[in-house]
Amino acid sequence: MAWEKRGGAHLYYTLSKRREGRVVRQYVGGGDVGEAAAAADQERRATRAAEREAMRLALRRHAEVDRQVAVFCEAAETAARALLLLGGYQRHDRGAWRRRRG
Repeated sequence: MAWEKRGGAHLYYTLSKRREGRVVRQYVGGGDVGEAAAAADQERRATRAAEREAMRLALRRHAEVDRQVAVFCEAAETAARALLLLGGYQRHDRGAWRRRRG
């Protein structure tokens, strides 16, 4: 995906592709054909960049929602513990809440 100048003053558009673990340059063309291929590659890159940015935004939103849910769960657990303690229960060895004797 680059313009190359070989030997003379002419520019040629090439694509770099990976084949069998090696990078191979594929000749596309010069002039109008090269310009069209370069424009198509630029459009494809812009589309992929926009998709990546949309994915980043979605991940940030999900992370924010996860954080809010964690805060809510912590507050609910704290409230439940407070109510159980006020109701005369205690936390037993195995984590079960049991009513206190006496």
